[in-house]
Amino acid sequence: MEIGTTITSITLVLICAMPFVLSSHGRRKREKQTLNNLKQFAYEHGHAIGNYDNCGNFIIAINFDFTMVFFQNLVNGTSEYHAIPLRDVKSCLVHKNYKTIGHGKHHQQRIDQLYLYFEMKTNETQKLLFFDINENVQLSGELLVIEKWRTRINEYITK
Repeated sequence: MEIGTTITSITLVLICAMPFVLSSHGRRKREKQTLNNLKQFAYEHGHAIGNYDNCGNFIIAINFDFTMVFFQNLVNGTSEYHAIPLRDVKSCLVHKNYKTIGHGKHHQQRIDQLYLYFEMKTNETQKLLFFDINENVQLSGELLVIEKWRTRINEYITK
């Protein structure tokens, strides 16, 4: 009787764990493909990717000599690519679009969109979309990654 219970328990655990294992495997495969696509994009611009972060629907990277930022984002099922030369950047900052939800005294603000803005020396701006509530249900590390890259990029452009 104990062997039957043990086999049944193991089978149930495996059945319950299988979706998580398959999901994790699929996510890693997509991340690897996204990185390879961005590496190809950087190669087409004459650079190789050094440091990078992959989070949610985007990947951001910088080349080995810290002169170009590369970015890929998946928006509405389509990949958008950006290459930004840091020699042309005056400053880099984070921009958050908020939406207020609730009524009266009981309201909250939630982040609807999260951008990394580049103010160029030509007074133009470029923005990279890190998060959009219409694409992702909730933030999952995007705030940490965007602050890390804002700091990193501002350090590189002041050197």
